Amino acid sequence: MAESKLRVELLSMTKEPIKVIYSACRQCYAAKFSYEIYKSCFDEVGQSKQEEFIKDIVK
Repeated sequence: MAESKLRVELLSMTKEPIKVIYSACRQCYAAKFSYEIYKSCFDEVGQSKQEEFIKDIVK
């Protein structure tokens, strides 16, 4: 397989990066849209569980 070269640029910053990353990751596995997940993040899943989920995805 050919090697890929990635280009990454920061588009903006957020005050809640864990919540944003968690919502984006969950979009692949959930029936809800990422905005619905984002709005209900801390009601349904605490930050520590969000961080663990992200760590598992990144592995």
